[in-house]
Amino acid sequence: MSIHVTPIPRLATFAAPDLTLGTSNSAGNSGAVIASNSTLLAYDTTVPTNVTYTSAATGSSGTAARRDHTHGFGGLAGWNVCCRVYHDASQSISDDTLTALAFNQETFDTSSMHDTSTNNSRLVATTAGVYFVWGDVRFAANASGERQILIRVNGSTLVSNYADAANDISGKAHIQTTSTLVKLAEDDYVELCVQQTSGGSLSVNSNALYSPQFAMALIGVG
Repeated sequence: MSIHVTPIPRLATFAAPDLTLGTSNSAGNSGAVIASNSTLLAYDTTVPTNVTYTSAATGSSGTAARRDHTHGFGGLAGWNVCCRVYHDASQSISDDTLTALAFNQETFDTSSMHDTSTNNSRLVATTAGVYFVWGDVRFAANASGERQILIRVNGSTLVSNYADAANDISGKAHIQTTSTLVKLAEDDYVELCVQQTSGGSLSVNSNALYSPQFAMALIGVG
């Protein structure tokens, strides 16, 4: 008499899904199976970060985002890079000498771009990008020679220059202004320089509202 033994089927081992989201298909090697009514992680409860002005980048998480996720908007903090400074006393400018003006007071400085004592002629780019730079001066009244106002980068490169002949209309101050757009790397700095050829020393007058004034503002990052 023959005895037939029927093999007992191997019971399947069910496990929680552990699928990984990626950028290409890949075969796994687990012996476990997934039940048809399992719950598959498709998103998590992490709150998305605020949108900021920065370089584009791929994500790093293996968890997919919901289509209805919402990013917060961080506002314009990344663009709030600007300052305006002035000097509270007249400055004597030697004849025919290019001179960087000093600025010992600040109207505003949102990003530590200026120091009122150390290298106080400088406005420093704290973020790489394109800046609008502007300066205004009032020379004391004098009818001789020429006046110049210049914007200089890193102590050597002139990027803006305005010059005209002196005037002495009823003893009025000689007013000059200049402005430019300039692309700066982080830690580059600009200075407002003047030059005059009156034949002797001549003052740049002081006024907290209009002389000498120097300002810069970030208008484009990168």
